[in-house]
Amino acid sequence: NPFDSDEEESTISTNKSRNGGGNPFDDEGGEEEEYVNQAVQDLEKYALKKSQDTTSTIKNCVRVAEDTMGIGVQTLITLHDQGIQIERTHEKAVDIDQHLSRGEKLLGSLGGVFSKTWKPKKTKKITGPMIGRADNHQQKESPADREALGLNGEPMKKRSGGSGMHDQTTVRGQLDAERDTQDNMLEELSTAISQMKEMSMDLNVEIKRQAPGIDHLSDDIEELNSRVRGANVRGQRLLRR
Repeated sequence: NPFDSDEEESTISTNKSRNGGGNPFDDEGGEEEEYVNQAVQDLEKYALKKSQDTTSTIKNCVRVAEDTMGIGVQTLITLHDQGIQIERTHEKAVDIDQHLSRGEKLLGSLGGVFSKTWKPKKTKKITGPMIGRADNHQQKESPADREALGLNGEPMKKRSGGSGMHDQTTVRGQLDAERDTQDNMLEELSTAISQMKEMSMDLNVEIKRQAPGIDHLSDDIEELNSRVRGANVRGQRLLRR
């Protein structure tokens, strides 16, 4: 029968394929597993890169916060020195007032019968600096201000654990290490922000303390200028005679 050989060969090839000899689906399964592993590795590398970028960004934020704190400290020192300078200037104004009063008495007594009696025009008394006499209870920040700045809450508790050694040879270990680094830097950033809040309140208190003293000094200086101009006019009239 000429068909026996063809049928027998067809049966043999079918059995081989069923028994795994040259099964094309086995190769496809291996390629799929390799593709999945490669995709997972690519995702892990991408996650690690993004985590490193986040760490770099947080580090920059911490550096900016530290620089801002340095500027705030210098500003607070300068503002404090300004308050001392205002107080010294006002004390000098008091000395000028005393010398000017003696000069005004002398100018008033000069001229004799050829001149009218002269008295300086005084609108207010020079009382001297008032910065040191400021009421500290009125200058302190109110509870509402502290609550608005988040200064009444409890300090943030430090994160416990999670800072151990990690296997840097694996991507997962590197991710864990980056996460711990980010947590530590975020704690530093939170501490810096809290300190800047306290510093801002100190600046506010110092400005409120100095503002009335500056206004008071301005009024006294204006009064002294008016009296000096009056004394100059009196002296010029005496010289003409």
